[in-house]
Amino acid sequence: MYKLVAMLALWAVAAWHRLRVVHEAVVSSDSLGPYLQAQAALFGNMPRPPNPESGDALWLTMVPLVAWADSLTELFSIRFVLGASVAPLGFVAAYHWTDERCSAARRWAAALSAGIILAFDPGLLDTLISGARSYGAPEFIGLYTVCLALALRGVPWAPAVSLISLVVAAGHHPLA
Repeated sequence: MYKLVAMLALWAVAAWHRLRVVHEAVVSSDSLGPYLQAQAALFGNMPRPPNPESGDALWLTMVPLVAWADSLTELFSIRFVLGASVAPLGFVAAYHWTDERCSAARRWAAALSAGIILAFDPGLLDTLISGARSYGAPEFIGLYTVCLALALRGVPWAPAVSLISLVVAAGHHPLA
């Protein structure tokens, strides 16, 4: 229960931090590409990846955002809130990567430190503002890291989700 509260609090703080700068979002052909391709899919067309270095995962994951948003401001706000998920993902990843033999205080310190650092990391904020430097790769790498830790702990579904999240992250940006 405490972990869930900590995760929600980290997500809220990270979302607040990101929404403070949503008005600075760069709206360019590069940052709009995934959303335009997602809109094309919603219109019944078969889109191509918006950039040569990205894959279909980029526009596919943007379809729900485009379907939900009624304006560009709302679309970017939703994207910034989703980008804030790196903080709780970092929290969970650090918690599960910390040895179970460590004290609870040490595991919590590692998890909270990772979550707070990711909530306020200026590089992650910059990737959201630019809209094109990583797209959703940080969130999917976070999910990959969590699932990899869970897979090493024997959680049966974690290897599959880990692999899928890594493929989707690479589809967002090749450096993932």
